[in-house]
Amino acid sequence: MFGPSPDWCVGISSVNLCLPDCTWIPERTFELLPFDAGTDNGPTYMSPNNPAEPRIPIHPITTKLDKRSPFYNENSDIIAPLARLKLSRKEVIKSECKTEDQYQIEAYNATNTSEDEEYKDRR
Repeated sequence: MFGPSPDWCVGISSVNLCLPDCTWIPERTFELLPFDAGTDNGPTYMSPNNPAEPRIPIHPITTKLDKRSPFYNENSDIIAPLARLKLSRKEVIKSECKTEDQYQIEAYNATNTSEDEEYKDRR
């Protein structure tokens, strides 16, 4: 989350850091672009709380979504990264390789939140 917006965020998800020989990459850097978590309808940092009901799927923020947005730019589609995440391997712990599908299932399950559980019957 980057404040004061209640539902704008940056991050990574479902990134496989395992190499084909079941070792881990030593280091990787990610340039993080903004996403809208879909829980609030405000287009600016300081928009009043306006909960999205139903929730909107998480989506990238673009330069063309809303003229009131601080990211709006009619002359460009490029948004500068808001953060840089650098992951560095510190220790190697032996483990068996999993299939890409297994990693994706684990990543999906790990991103389930209490709000997902609370609102699951509303979708």
